[in-house]
Amino acid sequence: MNNALTKHLVVSAVNLVEGGTLEILRQCLRSAALVKGWRVTAIVNDPEKVGIAGVTYIPRPDVKPSWLKRIRFEYIECATLAKELCPDFWLSLHDMTPGLGYLTGKVPQAVYCHNAMCFYRMNWREIFLDPKLFLFSKLYSFFYRFNILNNRSIVVQQSWMREAFKEQFGCRNVIVAHPALKNIKYSARIRSGNRFFYPSFARVYKNFEVVLSAWEILCVDPSWDGRLTLTVDESVNRYGRALIKRFGHLRNVEFIGYITPEKVQELYRQNDCLVFASKLETWGLPITEAKEAGLFILAADLPYAHEATGNYEGANFFSPIQPLELAEMMNKFRYGRLDNFQSEIALIDEPFARDWVSLLNLLLQSDGNSDVVTTL
Repeated sequence: MNNALTKHLVVSAVNLVEGGTLEILRQCLRSAALVKGWRVTAIVNDPEKVGIAGVTYIPRPDVKPSWLKRIRFEYIECATLAKELCPDFWLSLHDMTPGLGYLTGKVPQAVYCHNAMCFYRMNWREIFLDPKLFLFSKLYSFFYRFNILNNRSIVVQQSWMREAFKEQFGCRNVIVAHPALKNIKYSARIRSGNRFFYPSFARVYKNFEVVLSAWEILCVDPSWDGRLTLTVDESVNRYGRALIKRFGHLRNVEFIGYITPEKVQELYRQNDCLVFASKLETWGLPITEAKEAGLFILAADLPYAHEATGNYEGANFFSPIQPLELAEMMNKFRYGRLDNFQSEIALIDEPFARDWVSLLNLLLQSDGNSDVVTTL
C-alpha cells in the first residue's frame, strides 16, 4: 500500500473503446485526475483514444478482441498488476470484478456495470433469431456473479438495475450513478411532424417489431405521409433479416444500417420525433441525445425510459407490446394533437451520485464524511 500522502487509484477499462462507454471512461478519468492526494493509473485499450491528461496509462489493445484473453486478464493478469502497482483502490469500469490475488479483501474494489442483458428473459423466437445474444446473456450472468461480493460498491446507472442486482446477486451497497449530463433543462422544439427516427442496433430486445407493426397500421391510410428511419439492415444478423423480410414492403421506411455517431447527430437534426421502443436499457442514450436535439420523444412505458426522460417537456410513453397504441400516438403527433406527458424527476434513494465528482467521493472517501474531490 502507499503512504497516506499519495494514494493510488487503478482504473481497469480495457473493453471501453467507443461510444457511450468510452465517454464514461473519459468522464471518470477527467474527474479522477483532480482527486487531491491520489495518483491515477488507467489500464485501457488505447491511451490516444482516451486522451485525458494527468493519468498514467497501461495500454492493453490485445484484450478486447478475445473473450479468452479478457477472462485471463480479469482473473489472472490483474492479480499480477495489483502486485506491481500496489493500489489503494481498484475501480473496474467494465462489468467484471477482477481477481487481485493476495490483495483481494485488502484493497477496496468497486465495479461499474453497464450491461443489463442478464436480466432479460428471451423467448424461444428471440433465442432463434439471436442465439449469440442468448449465450452472451448467460455468460454475463455468470461473470457478473463471479467475485461480485468482493466489491465494496457496485455502480449502476438506474434505480431498477440496483434492485435487480440486489435481488439476483445479493449485493448490498449498490450506487445509482446517472451518466454525467449537461445541467440544462431541455424542452422539445418540435411538437408535430412526419419524420420519425429510431437509432439502435438490431437486437431482439430493441423491439423494432412494435414500431414497424404500428407503421403497418398507419400505412392502411393512403394519406399517411410519415417517414421512418431505422438503423437496421440485412447484413448484421438473423434478426435484421427477419425484420426486413416481414416489413420491407412498407412505404416510406428507410433501413439504413449502421451509421457513425456523427451521422446519428445529423439525423437528429433532420427528424422530428424519436421513437424508442427498447424493452431493456441500462440508461437509453438516444433519449438523452434526442432531448439535446429538441426532438419529441415517444418511448416505451418502462422504468428506464421514465428515469432517462426525467422532466423533459416533450415526451409521451406507449406500451412496448401495443402497436395500435403507438400508431395512434404517431398519428396524433403528425398533426400536432399529441399531449406532452407531464413527468417529474423521481427522487433516487441513496446512495446516489449525480456526476463523477459525487461518485468518486462515495467510492474513495475513507471516513464517510470528508469529500476527496472538491472541483472539476
